[in-house]
Amino acid sequence: MRYIGKKTKKEVRYKKTKTNGKTTMKKFYIFIMRTIIGAAFGILLIRAFYPDKNIFYAAGLGVFMVMLAYLFEYMRMNRKKTD
Repeated sequence: MRYIGKKTKKEVRYKKTKTNGKTTMKKFYIFIMRTIIGAAFGILLIRAFYPDKNIFYAAGLGVFMVMLAYLFEYMRMNRKKTD
């Protein structure tokens, strides 16, 4: 029998997927969050250490940091599979 009550905020905000009973975010949303955070930190770091550099350096640093995030995630997943 199905529960017909109010949904909690967590159920409304995220779509549940069946991965060991945990609620996971979709990969696209993770990519968007990493891109925004990478761009913000790229701008912050370039402006703090090289204020005379162009904004394109900040964009390049942001792209580099997002690539590093995916590389580290890939390495972490491979290490879990081999253990």
